[in-house]
Amino acid sequence: MEPLIDHLGKPLIWSQVKFRRFELLARDRVLARLEWQKVLSSIAIGETADGRWTLKREGWFRPCISVTTADGDVPVAALKFGGRGRDTIRMASGTSFVWRATKVHRSEMGIFGAEDTPLVTLRLRQKLLRYEAAVTIAPAARRLAELPVLLLLGWYRMAQGLDEESALMAAIAGAATAYSGT
Repeated sequence: MEPLIDHLGKPLIWSQVKFRRFELLARDRVLARLEWQKVLSSIAIGETADGRWTLKREGWFRPCISVTTADGDVPVAALKFGGRGRDTIRMASGTSFVWRATKVHRSEMGIFGAEDTPLVTLRLRQKLLRYEAAVTIAPAARRLAELPVLLLLGWYRMAQGLDEESALMAAIAGAATAYSGT
């Protein structure tokens, strides 16, 4: 795995390489990896050249995504789901960021800093039975120590949302089929 800092300014893609396993690529170079541990689990391991972290969705009525060191001992960040599509990311250092849609249809999501400064943008590109996202890192984000965790957390949030939407659509289709008697 190569250091993220060596590839800033190049085209980056979160690409699905296996079921529930994604890699952040700069052409053929792997910069980060995010992999869910079990099929029906919210626990994923994120890894970059800077370290390894555990990401986990928690809560039902007040959901959040927690990020800890890989051994689970040290909290690193938490993303709290918010109203109107604006989630708040709080780092253990006290720094806050916002996760929100940049386009109406949620096909493009972003992480924003102070004064709504765009830092990271993820633009969804669906391929046949696979997910991908083009990643843009703004110059203002390139020196952030939190950047590796923000990239992992952003893709985790986007991928989890896609999984939830797929499950909902499958449930609706199943209910409609059962209701129609077919």
